[in-house]
Amino acid sequence: MRVGISKRTLVFVAVFCQCLMFYLYLANQYRNVRHSVFWDNEEGERQKAKDRETSLLKDLQLLKDGTQKLSHLVQKREQLQRGKEEFYKIFNASYSEDSQAKTEFKKKDLCIGIVTVDRRPQRYLLETVASVIRGVDSEIADRVTIFVLNTMINEADHPDALYLSPLVPVLHRSHIPQLVPKGHEDSGWYKKETIDYVTSLNVCQKLSRYTLILEDDVLVTSHLVQKLFERALDPLERGQSTTQSGLFNEPWLFVRLFYTNYWSGWATEDIFTFPFLFFTLGSIFTLIVLFFLWPSGRDFVGFVKAERKMAFILWMSLSLFSAVCLYSVGKQNIMSNFRTGLWPFGSHAFTVGMVFSNDRMEGMSRYLLENYQEVPVDILIGRYAGQEHLRMLLLVPNLVQHIGAYSSNRDKVQGFRHFLDDSYFEYLSERFEMAEIPNTWHIATQEEYDEFVRAIDSPDKWTQCFKNADSSIQVWYQKSDVSPINEVKIQAVWKQINPEDLYDVLHDSKYRGVWDKNMIDNDLIEQLDNKNDIGYYSAKCPVGIANRDFCNIRSWSDIPDGYVIMNHSVQHPKAPLKKSFVRPVDLTSFRANSIKTGYVIRRREEGCVITYVTTTDPKGSIPVMIFNKMTQKLAPKILDRLSKAVLDYPAWKSQNQPEHKPWR
Repeated sequence: MRVGISKRTLVFVAVFCQCLMFYLYLANQYRNVRHSVFWDNEEGERQKAKDRETSLLKDLQLLKDGTQKLSHLVQKREQLQRGKEEFYKIFNASYSEDSQAKTEFKKKDLCIGIVTVDRRPQRYLLETVASVIRGVDSEIADRVTIFVLNTMINEADHPDALYLSPLVPVLHRSHIPQLVPKGHEDSGWYKKETIDYVTSLNVCQKLSRYTLILEDDVLVTSHLVQKLFERALDPLERGQSTTQSGLFNEPWLFVRLFYTNYWSGWATEDIFTFPFLFFTLGSIFTLIVLFFLWPSGRDFVGFVKAERKMAFILWMSLSLFSAVCLYSVGKQNIMSNFRTGLWPFGSHAFTVGMVFSNDRMEGMSRYLLENYQEVPVDILIGRYAGQEHLRMLLLVPNLVQHIGAYSSNRDKVQGFRHFLDDSYFEYLSERFEMAEIPNTWHIATQEEYDEFVRAIDSPDKWTQCFKNADSSIQVWYQKSDVSPINEVKIQAVWKQINPEDLYDVLHDSKYRGVWDKNMIDNDLIEQLDNKNDIGYYSAKCPVGIANRDFCNIRSWSDIPDGYVIMNHSVQHPKAPLKKSFVRPVDLTSFRANSIKTGYVIRRREEGCVITYVTTTDPKGSIPVMIFNKMTQKLAPKILDRLSKAVLDYPAWKSQNQPEHKPWR
C-alpha cells in the first residue's frame, strides 16, 4: 500500500533541511570566531599567543644584544638608555628634599607605569614591555617616561623584571620606601593590588601631567602616545565635544583604554531587542518560503489566508530558528555597542589600561587607601568617581588589548575559552614600529643576496592563494615577522621571454615611463657603486586614495642561473619632498614603506621563470586586511603588464641608446 506524503509535509521537510544546512554552515564559519557558541579553537589561540610571544621576545633580545648594529635598533637602544637616565634623574629630583633640585626638570606629558607580579611559565611582562617600546615612537619619546613596578615581596623572585632592568627603569618597594603606603596590611590579592596601584600612581604623580597605568599582560597599539593625545587627552583638555559621545567639558577622572566585549553578549537588557530581531527574521524567511510556494495566477494574500495554519507554523519555526542562530553567533559578532570616539562609561570593571589626570590623583589615592580593605581597586576607583561627580570615559577603538589568558589570581578561570579580550583593539590594523624606515644604508653583501634567494625558494610558511589553469602563474603569501602586512610571492613561467630582456626592463628607468602607466616620477638620487643605487619613485593611486612615493635602496647581482634584484625603503636627505604624496621619509605621517621587495629571474631552456616578492606598507589609512587582499589580486596583473613590456622592449631599445646599459 502506498502512503502519500502531503505537500505541507514536503515543505516542512525541505525547510528543516535548509535550516539544518544553514546552521551547519554557521558552525563552520564561526568555529574560529570568539564569542560564538561554535568557538572551539583553544589550540589555535594558544599557538597564536606562542607566535606573538616569540616575535616580541625576539625584539627584546635584539635590543639587549649590543652587537646588533641595525640603525633602527641602535636608535631605539639609545632612546631607551636616554629615557632610563632621564627617569631616574627626574624621579630623584621630584622626591628630593633639595628645593633647587626640584626646579631642574620639566614634567613629561605622560608617565607609563606597568605593575607586575611573576606569572611564570607565562612571560606576559616581557610581551607588554616589548609592545610599549614599539608603541612609543622615537619622535615623541622625550615626552614620555616609562617604568616597571616589581610588586614581588622579594625582588629576585621576578626574573623577567630583572631581565628588563638594562632597558627600562624597574622599581621595587625596597627602592622607593617613601612612596609605599605605610601602615596598610596587604595580605589578600585585592588589598595588595590596591596598595601596588597607589604606589605606581605615587611614582607618576610628580613626573608628568598624565598617568597611564597598565597591567603586565597587555599589548598596546602602535603610535600609542599620538593616538592617546589626539583622540582623548587634547580634546578633553580643550573641553571639546564630539557628535558620537556628547559634551566633555565636565571634570573627568579617567579614560579607559580597554574594555572587553566578553560581557557584551545577549543579556536581560536585550529583552525587547532580541525578540524583535528573531521575529523580524522569522517573518522575512516565512514570506520568502511562501513566495516560492505561491501558485501562479492566484492572489498572494488569498493564498496566505488559505494556508494560514502552515504559514503560522512556518513563522514560529523560522523565528525560533532565527533566535537559535542569533544566540549561537553571539551579539558581539552581530552588533557593536560603541562607535568611534569617547564615551561616558559607568562600568567599574578592569584596570587593564587607564589614563588619569595627575591633578586629581592625590584625592583618589587617599580614598583608595582609606577603603582598600573593602573591594578590588577597579570598583574603588569607580566609587570615587561617582562620589566626586567625575566622568568615567571609554576610548573606542581601544588602544590596549588584554592578553592574559592565565591570571596571577589562581581562583579565576584560566585559559582561552573565557579569555577577556577586546574586538575594538586597533593593534592588528596598524604598523609594527620595529619595521621603521632606516636612515642609514650599506652596500648589499653576498650573504644578503643568498639569504634573499633562499627565503624565496623555501616552501616553508608560504600559503598558496592563487594558481591559474596551466600553473604558469601562482601566488603565495605568508605572515611577516616585522609587520601586519603580508609578504606576497608571485611566480610566473614565461616561455617566450628572454631573461636578459626582462632584467634590462626592470632596470631601464626611461623605458619604465613607457610601460608603467601609474608612474609619475622615477629619479636616481645617488649611485653607490655599480651594483647599488638609491632612487625615487612615485605612483598614481585610484581616485580617493593619496598617491604614494618611495625612496629605495636597490641592489642587484648575477646568480648561477640568472639574476636577483632587491630593494627596501631608506631615508635620504636628497629625496624630493612633495606635499601631495604620502612619503616614506617621515614616520609620523604614516608614509609608504617598501619593507622587502625583489625579483629572482632564472633562465630556462625556453624562456625564463620570474619570482617576485614584496612586503610593502602603504601607510595612510588603508585597512591592512583590504590591502593584503588587494596585493594578492593585483600582483599577477602587474606581472602580466610587465611581460607585455618585455616583448616590446627590443624594438624600443634599438631606437633609444641601444648600447646604454650601465646596470650590466
